[in-house]
Amino acid sequence: MLTENNFSTKENAMSEKTLNAANTAIFHLQLNTDDAIRFVTRHAGVDAKVAGSAIKEVVIGYKNRK
Repeated sequence: MLTENNFSTKENAMSEKTLNAANTAIFHLQLNTDDAIRFVTRHAGVDAKVAGSAIKEVVIGYKNRK
């Protein structure tokens, strides 16, 4: 499934629900990485590898916006 950003490759495509869950886990709830991965896995319905990638993307995206 392609996201609203129209990513052309599957590896770059990540659902908004997954990214929103990762954002909530890191910035709103301020969970550590292991707890954030479990949170994203539960709330977005993805596996741990995808959850870890989403968390990494959210954190790196935040650093690049500064």
